[in-house]
Order: sequence, then C-alpha cells, then structure tokens
Amino acid sequence: MTIGILCAIPEETKAFGSGLNILSTQRVGDNAFHSGKLYGVDMTLVECGIGKVNAAFATTILCDHFKCSSLIFSGIAGGIDPELQVGDVVIADRLLQVDYGRFQDGAVIPFRAGNVPFGAAVGEIGYVMPYDLKEKILPLLNKQLPQWEGRRPNIKFGTVLTGDVFLNDSRQREKYFAAHGAAAIEMEGGAVAQIAEKYNVNAVIIRALSDLAGDDSHLDFVSFGHFAAVSAAALVQETLALIKPKA
Repeated sequence: MTIGILCAIPEETKAFGSGLNILSTQRVGDNAFHSGKLYGVDMTLVECGIGKVNAAFATTILCDHFKCSSLIFSGIAGGIDPELQVGDVVIADRLLQVDYGRFQDGAVIPFRAGNVPFGAAVGEIGYVMPYDLKEKILPLLNKQLPQWEGRRPNIKFGTVLTGDVFLNDSRQREKYFAAHGAAAIEMEGGAVAQIAEKYNVNAVIIRALSDLAGDDSHLDFVSFGHFAAVSAAALVQETLALIKPKA
C-alpha cells in the first residue's frame, strides 16, 4: 500500500528537500513517477504539470497503475478569503471547479463536473472531504509550521476553487468569495478529487498561499512561491503521519 503524492511545478516538489528518497522512476506518457519514501512513508510522487487535464492524467495513473491507497496534493495557491495572508495554509474540505458549468448573465454558474449544465444544479456541485477523513486529519489545524516573514502560518479547512485560469484580478477574487465563501483558488485540486472519487480513493489537497489572487498576484507568486511551497510540504509531513497505511 503506497500513497500517491502530486505536485504541479518544480518549486512544490523541491520543497520536500531531504525528506524525499527516490528509489525508482517509471515514465508514463511524459510524466516521471518516482517511487520511494517521503518522510519515511512509502509513496509514489509525480510532478504532473499545471492544469486540470495534467492533474487528471497523473491521478489516473497513480490510482490505476500504482494502486495508491490515498492521495495528497502539495502545492501553492492564491488566497480568496480576505482574512487569510500569504503563507497561510488551506486544507480543502470542499473542491469546486469554477470553470465548469453554464455561462449566463455575464458569469459562470458552476455545475458538478460532467453533469449537464442546464436547469438548476442538482445536489452537491463540489467534491466534499469524507467526514471520517476530516476527523482523522483534524489535529493538523493545531500544528505549528516554520516561521517566515516574522509569523507562523495559520492552517484551516476551507473551500478551494479549481480552474484553468490563473487569477490575477482583485474584483473577480471578491466575486468568488461572495459567491462561494472560498478560501483559495488553484488549478488542479478539483480534477484530482474528481478522479479520486471514481476510484474510491481519498484525496487531501494542501495549499499554501503564495499570493492573494489580486492585481499583484503574478509578482507575489514569483516572490513568495518557494516559501509557500515549504509550508505546504511541512504540513504534508504531518498529514502522512496521520493517514499512512498501517503495517
């Protein structure tokens, strides 16, 4: 039994540092899947690339070929909740694909990915973390992450939005918060959750804020992305201790 680890970009993978011990590598398509140990736990790691299609492909391989018992995505994101700051970490207890649905009256009305986007949305349109998994990782909220910028990052559960667009607009950020009460936005998590559901595999999406998804987010992403990735990786270490398969 092994855990699947996903990152999108090199900065997120490098943040694991010496905690990553690769024993073998197998290429599937143009992705390299590295098997070994992460912080002493058996795992297969893939740097999937940016976006939902890349994430869905890599998640499918982890579930179908490597038979991963659970998944963790470690990465960075843009902040939506105005109470959060750069460096804070969000664990997604709900993932919503905000670029899937119906465009009407100047906005996208989100639907559950794959559902026909006509009429009223039926049921939960996002992917909700199972109650037992949330209870298992609840102690993570009390963990202390390494300080940076003179403060310790806060950790919270929250709704994370997924879409194939980098959010660089403070007005749209405000609209997303008003519409969904979201904590953060990124480009892969919703797709990971969609595929994980098909395989009946739990997925934990951990995102540290590199920017606040506003007009300067492209600059903050470059300046703070590495530091945020380190915060996410530190919480992944704590997560593995809680969800690793029993010997």
